[in-house]
Amino acid sequence: MSLEMKIIMRLFLIGLILSQVVLVAGAIETNASPLQISPALFLSPEPAVATPATPPFTGKNLGLPPKQNAAWLPPEALLPTNNVTAATLLFEQGLADPRGCDYREIEVGTGNVWHGDGGVVKTHGWVLPGRGETRFGIGWNGLVYPLVSIGTNASLEADVRLLPTNWRGTSDFVWPEYMGVAWNHPSGIHGCLLLRLGRVDLVSNDWVSAARPSGDNGNLTGGVFRPGQTRSSSTAVEREWISRQPGQTPATSEWDDPYYKWATEWAWSLFDRLICAHERGDENLALADARRLTQIQPLIESACARRGFAPEPSWDASGQKPRLQPYLSFLGQLPQILADLERRESEGRRVAVISRGLTNITDQAHRVRALIKDLDLIQARQWGEPGGVNPAEEPVVAALIAEGDAAVEPLLDCVEQDQRLTRSVSFGRSFHRGRTVLSVREAAWVALTTILQANFSSSQEMRAYWIKYKSLKIEDRWFAILADDSMRVRWPEAAANIVQPENALCHLNGFSMQPPVPTNSVVRLRGEPLRDRRNPSVAELMARHALEVTNPVESYNLSVGCQMAEYLAKWDVPAALPVARTLSKRASTVMKYSNLQLGDDLAKLALVRAQAGDPSAFEEYAGWILTTSPGQFERFHLDCFEPMKQFATNPVLQATAEKLFGQTNSAWGALPWTNNFGWPAVEAGLLAMHGYRQLLCRELLSTNVFGSVRLARADYLEYSRVNPAQSGGLGVKLPPTCQATNGSTGTIRWGDWLALALSTIQTNTAFDPFAATELRDARIQQLTTQLSDPR
Repeated sequence: MSLEMKIIMRLFLIGLILSQVVLVAGAIETNASPLQISPALFLSPEPAVATPATPPFTGKNLGLPPKQNAAWLPPEALLPTNNVTAATLLFEQGLADPRGCDYREIEVGTGNVWHGDGGVVKTHGWVLPGRGETRFGIGWNGLVYPLVSIGTNASLEADVRLLPTNWRGTSDFVWPEYMGVAWNHPSGIHGCLLLRLGRVDLVSNDWVSAARPSGDNGNLTGGVFRPGQTRSSSTAVEREWISRQPGQTPATSEWDDPYYKWATEWAWSLFDRLICAHERGDENLALADARRLTQIQPLIESACARRGFAPEPSWDASGQKPRLQPYLSFLGQLPQILADLERRESEGRRVAVISRGLTNITDQAHRVRALIKDLDLIQARQWGEPGGVNPAEEPVVAALIAEGDAAVEPLLDCVEQDQRLTRSVSFGRSFHRGRTVLSVREAAWVALTTILQANFSSSQEMRAYWIKYKSLKIEDRWFAILADDSMRVRWPEAAANIVQPENALCHLNGFSMQPPVPTNSVVRLRGEPLRDRRNPSVAELMARHALEVTNPVESYNLSVGCQMAEYLAKWDVPAALPVARTLSKRASTVMKYSNLQLGDDLAKLALVRAQAGDPSAFEEYAGWILTTSPGQFERFHLDCFEPMKQFATNPVLQATAEKLFGQTNSAWGALPWTNNFGWPAVEAGLLAMHGYRQLLCRELLSTNVFGSVRLARADYLEYSRVNPAQSGGLGVKLPPTCQATNGSTGTIRWGDWLALALSTIQTNTAFDPFAATELRDARIQQLTTQLSDPR
């Protein structure tokens, strides 16, 4: 992936993340108090780590609350039976018991999956008695914490009554630890703690906040009596819920029985703390939580089955054989994590070899072994959501890659035998349950594929490849592959490596970039040592592979042939011309008589032919593009127009653009294009085409309402579109005459939106969306004049 593409992808991912924030914020309604924590604050691809850092836990066991195992009878109160029995069971299973503890101001360390450390936060909780060096307390998530500091007494009544009473959330979202320990973040666990303390007067307020069904419109109290309410004043639904006994009928939701939801919250809080502690190297805390989870997991699984909850099904790859998942499905890796943490405990603390000084180890074999041993210490972090973890950015992995071929066999042994885990964690969404600790094998695999510059489906395939080619220099391997008819599947890979620029940083797990070089600098290709090969030459092999059809005919892949032609053009442009001409005709014929879509290949082949100086380079391309419609292409994927952007003065392409954009009866003759609504609304690269400018001139005159805009700051607009519904933001440069101030809003038309889009592309087209209608019309008229005669 090029640097430019990587930047585009990151911008796309940031936009996707922001849209998720909007969705989450829309799913939550609160009566915010001055202390209310916004649930969307943590939905950032790179949240800042709070300071000071969380100190590591130096003990072996977390404190035991003084009355954890003391007898307890639930107070008699008008509370839902299932709520009371669920709370009772959770304490029997080990939920921290706050009885006998002082409620005080405390500071605790927290985790954050993005960095491992979420920093020390101030909150309120129950302090366990004791005078030891390490004091412990109970957070509002029901976990025991080693305390960083203990402050003055706090008011439990004041804290609970600050909770919102119309909280609407969903069990699909999880919150970062700093919110879990907060007293003003609603959770069913809060009510369990209050019930254990006998504070029935406070329980109702908490359970109203946390247990209200997402479909409740406010007419019901969520099955919980408010303080002072009598049985006669409750609704029929509330009376039915209160009288329901667990196990009488299957529990279909948390409305019927909150046990599953609360038990999951408790187990997830433990697991999340475990994962984050492991990420930052706080192994004692991680091990204590892993052992605790291992004890309570079977208890929760058994209780969920007894209480009638239906486990979620999952399907195999074929989608035909559903199986039932465990209730706590996010704990699937727990046994492996526990075993790895116990291994670390038995080995003791280690100092990474790179910290000790890698250059001090002069024996290469010894150096490689030391680096592989340290693979379990890597802490590469995920770079976005959705996103991934790139182990190659870690110094240990980078050092192994730098060792080259000497590291291959030890790394192969690692891939085949090593059972250890790293401290790197991947996830789909930070606000969904699901975390995976990357294995040492995965890190070794990244190092191997980068050294070998080849992809593999198994370690067996990788070892066979190494045995076959280890005696050759890497560029000689690529040539040998191109010359070997039995290695057809690796021809494109070898060709891509040969024409890869020497300054490209490529890791075959998907992360690569090419740093910019000074203007007019010559960047050599990695295959340059092969230039003198003859009979056959590299160009002859690439050309032959691009054109040949092997038996059976069905195995021939025209797209792969086109890809080979692109590689050939990077190696030898004149040699690529006859190949590109032949493939263009083949692609056109195949599309004429089949449903195969090879238009992208045609566009690429046209560029190759134009690069080689072919006067008829765009004939087949023009014939194809005129048959297309916007609905055939996904949003942001309009590479089909690349020839028009790069060769705007070509008469064939100019005539094609006139037919595509200049005529109103064309599928491309009106905006917005299907699947390409929203921003960007103007294709900057097409502005050189007269036909496209004609299209913009027509659309600029549209007075249909687009939506509204709001000036968030001097250089940034927020927008909300009507049809289709869409919202977002964009950077702008408003004209000096604009009178709008921060917070100004206005309704804009489709033509205004396009004018605004133009102003972000061309510096001489500034547009004020807040101006009076007649002033906007005058500016649009000026823009259409400029577009009609861009001189």
